[in-house]
Amino acid sequence: MQITIDIPDEITEQLTETPDQLQRHLLELLVIEAYRTERITHFQVGQLLKLPSRWAVDEFLKTHQAYLHYN
Repeated sequence: MQITIDIPDEITEQLTETPDQLQRHLLELLVIEAYRTERITHFQVGQLLKLPSRWAVDEFLKTHQAYLHYN
């Protein structure tokens, strides 16, 4: 699925240096929130962000203070 968001250029420039960086940043924010609210799994975080290992997923989540769910 592809989603398009219209953001004025002057605001885009304030948020990141390139459109690709903004796209990645928005994807990361979506994934973090989806994980925090238990809508996606640890494995799916790695899939969506194309992270190379479960340890890379752990590090990403820890960096963004989205701690592992221990149920």
